[in-house]
Amino acid sequence: GVSFCVGFKEEAKTLTRLLETNGFKASSVCCKTGGVPKEEVGIEDHQKVRPGRPEMVCNPVTQAELLNRDGVGFVLVLGQCVGHDAATLAHLTAPAACLVAKDRVLAHNTVAALYSL
Repeated sequence: GVSFCVGFKEEAKTLTRLLETNGFKASSVCCKTGGVPKEEVGIEDHQKVRPGRPEMVCNPVTQAELLNRDGVGFVLVLGQCVGHDAATLAHLTAPAACLVAKDRVLAHNTVAALYSL
């Protein structure tokens, strides 16, 4: 399984393609799964990343639940925020590893290997 941040959707596609090319069945789920608007959980427009535009809350627990439902045997966490990755890991039934931690300051340098594919 691949649990990823929406900001890493292209990297998730590359990773999924790499896994499938090597004989793995890959199930992936984005952090914005469920599509709950931020306003529904009390986040005001001026508090959003992009005020004036629709934004959904991240849903790391549901990411884990969907991967559990798919019966994945192992999960790679790709670019989730610190805290969100912990929530995903805490709710998974399969073993998992964080492949890339979100780090905007260092341009997520650990994902460089995927860019070379």
